[in-house]
Amino acid sequence: MDRNALLLGDATPATRIIEIGPSHAPIAAKRAGWNSFVVDHADQAELRAKYAEFGVEIAAIEHVDGVWHGGRLDSAVPPALHGTFDRLIASHVIEHIPDIVTFLDSAQALLTPDGTLALAVPDKRYCFDALKPITTTGDILAAHDPNGPGRHKKRTLFNQVAYSVAMDDQPAWGQHPVHSAKFMNSLADAVAFHAAASEAPDSAYVDAHAWQFTPAAFQLAILELAEAGLIDWRVAECSPAQGSEFIVTLHRGRPAWPDAAQREARRMELLLAILVEQREQIDYAALGGLITIPNQPADPALARALADLRALLAAQDARIDTIAAILAPPTDQPASLGTLADLTARLDAQQRQLATITAADGTQAAIMASLAQLDARQNDQAQAVSDLGARLLATHAQISTITAADGTQASIMGSLAQIAARQQQQQQAIDSLAAQPVAPLIHALAARIEAQQRQLDEVHRVSTWVRRVLRPALRLRARVLGRPFVE
Repeated sequence: MDRNALLLGDATPATRIIEIGPSHAPIAAKRAGWNSFVVDHADQAELRAKYAEFGVEIAAIEHVDGVWHGGRLDSAVPPALHGTFDRLIASHVIEHIPDIVTFLDSAQALLTPDGTLALAVPDKRYCFDALKPITTTGDILAAHDPNGPGRHKKRTLFNQVAYSVAMDDQPAWGQHPVHSAKFMNSLADAVAFHAAASEAPDSAYVDAHAWQFTPAAFQLAILELAEAGLIDWRVAECSPAQGSEFIVTLHRGRPAWPDAAQREARRMELLLAILVEQREQIDYAALGGLITIPNQPADPALARALADLRALLAAQDARIDTIAAILAPPTDQPASLGTLADLTARLDAQQRQLATITAADGTQAAIMASLAQLDARQNDQAQAVSDLGARLLATHAQISTITAADGTQASIMGSLAQIAARQQQQQQAIDSLAAQPVAPLIHALAARIEAQQRQLDEVHRVSTWVRRVLRPALRLRARVLGRPFVE
């Protein structure tokens, strides 16, 4: 969904909206018919003068209803309007706020009890904050001062200058491999900036990204601040990263936990989710050749081949599920060992086993271990094929009586024999792959999967034909025997 649509949610032109810091890109623009109250750090004339040299649409900067000079957000809004807004929208604002707790408390004062807080938040993995540590609840608590001056700490300003980076010469990017990284400022710049900075209440405000979040890290902070009794908000929705940001909506009311154990389980779940999110950032850096992960292929092309192989295996899983449904013969009896339905179930298990090859860390040892397990699956599969052959021979006479004398029976048996032969060829291919080094092994696996896809197409064609030929005979047999016939 479009980011503006996510931020606006179910708002209508009648919805009372307060938008914080829209600058030259308002989400709920007055000129588009939205009932908006705009708060920014300067009035319209100052903003238009500020952005004149940046090549943006100056006309989009609308009348500012309240100028916010720091401190509590609600101080920029007439008291008569407190508690009257239905939705507060802030795009790329919260990461600049010196005191998040006070900001969220101010939002409570401005919104109705049923009001919604909608935020667009930079995902630190995909912007110039990428190499800074993730913000914890402890960091937010340390900055909380209800009577504070609303100024960033000197350490925040140092970190902003010292550790901001550009990837592929961009200050913000998205979900794709990155190939180069460079500092946006020098260490000398950071030291000098820190020395000149002041935390005094009467000092000039100096802007910075004070907080670095991922979707899971933001949700964890909101949960813990609510549990600490400092805010009265809960996360209603949180999108995954979209480009360099994610969208989150908050509703009033702290989460209600059945017991403390479930709350602690959710905290642990979010902490572990942060690890997964960081792995995604690491993977994109590795795929672009920016970093090398120990015990994984150093060659970016090989790493990309592993990722492509994983995607191909996932697509083929769905293909096998479709074929399994078609191969299951129409009968009034449940599938048993050796039937076509059982065989396709084993094929499905084999496909999942193939996927573990790329789910491991990519090392040769992990691949060989997966191949060993796959070999055991192939043995089971070979036994299933053998059972199938025995059952087909046992029912040879019956099939002969219900098939036409025009070669249909021979075609069926020939197709099934081809399937069994292909399974044996597959086993031989796995045996030969086990002796190969990592890089050729990956390419061989990809080629093998492509061949298997062609095989599946053939099985699909034959099985569909077999089902069409046998259905009338099986329906007649069920009628003669007085049994129900199930498609």
